[in-house]
Amino acid sequence: MSTVQDPQLNSVALNRLEKFLNSVETKMERLEALLPGEPSLCSSSGVVASSHKPRLQKLRNRGKQIFKWSKSQVAGAPGYAMRKMSHAGPVDPHAIDDTGAIMHLYKFLKSTVEEFGSQSSGPVAETRETTPVAQDSDAITMVDTPPPQPPSVKRFKEIYDEHFQNSSSAGTTGFSYNSSAATLVSSSSSDSIPLHKNIVSSTTYTSSACDGPVSQSISSSPSTEQFLQNLELLDQKIEVLIDDPETVAASIKFHNYQTALQHGKERHLHYYELPFPWRENRFIVNGYRFYDSYFKSLLSIINWYGWHNETVNIWTHLCGALYFAYIIFKGFPQTLVYQSDLVPTAAKVMAFVFLFAGVECFIFSVIWHTFNGICHLKSRSNCACVDYTGITILVTASILTTEFVTLSGGSGSPYTWSLLFYTSVTTLLGGVGFFMNWSPKFDRPESRPLRIAFYLLLASLGVLSFVHSSLFHPNINSAQIIKPVLSKSLGWYLIGVVFYGAFIPERWRSDVQVADKIPSEEELSTDLGIITKDRHIHFRVQPADHHRCVSDKHKNSFLSLWWVDYFGCSHTIWHLFVLFGVFGHYSAMLEMYEKRWLIN
Repeated sequence: MSTVQDPQLNSVALNRLEKFLNSVETKMERLEALLPGEPSLCSSSGVVASSHKPRLQKLRNRGKQIFKWSKSQVAGAPGYAMRKMSHAGPVDPHAIDDTGAIMHLYKFLKSTVEEFGSQSSGPVAETRETTPVAQDSDAITMVDTPPPQPPSVKRFKEIYDEHFQNSSSAGTTGFSYNSSAATLVSSSSSDSIPLHKNIVSSTTYTSSACDGPVSQSISSSPSTEQFLQNLELLDQKIEVLIDDPETVAASIKFHNYQTALQHGKERHLHYYELPFPWRENRFIVNGYRFYDSYFKSLLSIINWYGWHNETVNIWTHLCGALYFAYIIFKGFPQTLVYQSDLVPTAAKVMAFVFLFAGVECFIFSVIWHTFNGICHLKSRSNCACVDYTGITILVTASILTTEFVTLSGGSGSPYTWSLLFYTSVTTLLGGVGFFMNWSPKFDRPESRPLRIAFYLLLASLGVLSFVHSSLFHPNINSAQIIKPVLSKSLGWYLIGVVFYGAFIPERWRSDVQVADKIPSEEELSTDLGIITKDRHIHFRVQPADHHRCVSDKHKNSFLSLWWVDYFGCSHTIWHLFVLFGVFGHYSAMLEMYEKRWLIN
């Protein structure tokens, strides 16, 4: 007994297939972006160009490279990214961030594009003219033979089965399609529609996804209705995969990671070769390290592998740390402040706290600038947090010394309620800053204004304590006492902040073009267009010349500011002003102590 389905069903299948093919290029581009390594782009028509014939072999090699990657190379990646990039075995069949699933679905879409060509022409349009759906020959029967279907639908089903069919003969070849990709498409806790059913007839094909010919058995779906159900479910599963937040975020943030790692073994990189988490200042273009070794990073202190864009930053604060260590053990103990019995012991202790905070700040800064070129993201982020912690402790200690001078009592009883209140609030705020320093968001480029605002708020407590002392301690000439801090320390910090916050002078460089902006954390977690349609903007082979750079002579001239990559950039200037500020505060502290406790 035979049953005849709706003769219009084949027309529906054609329409649904055309809809899928119209979006297949975009889907393939987005899916390709999720693969580790470098994307190979299709031609503008959507068909793989003749110059891209090695793409399939490249895809095979890419899969092999994934398995070869050692976990140590991506130890700095988040856990899900590390699993995605280095996984080589079976995974949870319901996981949607498995590289195997992405690889299989990508190959399926790639085969579809190669088979059906561009969106504007191809088998879909041709079939509509040559295969009228109203003829009796298109009627679907459920007897001993598969139903006749439009050539486009039939061929698409064959490609579909090549990638997602569980074949018993695959086991003898050493190549199996029983992967998480097949499970991803064919299983779901919420879907009761099976994607594969056994039927009578089968055909044989040669797999183009393997290194050699593989003969496998392919079953056709029992009906066009089943084909429509399969296609709908496949489309839905692909959308879930390419929109998975963790997979998308890992693919964007670690795009170009492998290439950067390879080039970083041989030379320093430019800005557009770095993965996004390693980008801090879009105006600094050349001289970036991307090392896979902590030892190499240590040797970069002495430029063992060549001058880089952190050399001056390292040495400015390394020299500062050495000089402040000398002050602690030799300079300060020889001062009148330290030797005088009029200065309370608590004030002397606070002076030492400030000096140690200065050394700690400089050393922590050296750690950050030494290791910020390490390829392990977690280690790099930790070093950034160490640097911010050093700044927070230094600012807190500087404010505490000022409060001790303006709010303490006499030598007999230095403690007052106002002193205890302000020092407690300052210490508490410094503690809050300490925890903020270790937040991943605190280190993002878009958080630069937040960092500046926090340190200015912390510094304002010192000014507030001065105002309080002026109003409630008239017997102390607070204005004269705090004047050295304003003239010798605070002014340097404020000037340095202007250079640091405004990227002066590198913002005016005219030798190369700079990126318009660094994508925000939200964009890096959601917008695959950054590494697909806009990849040529964010990942350039070489930095483009500035529109004002009309000749090589101008490009290499001093006025083009090419040198900001290696010395004289805003961060280096900030370092110098921090040195002036810290040394100035030490000098101001001695002067304040002498005035406050009348030391001759």
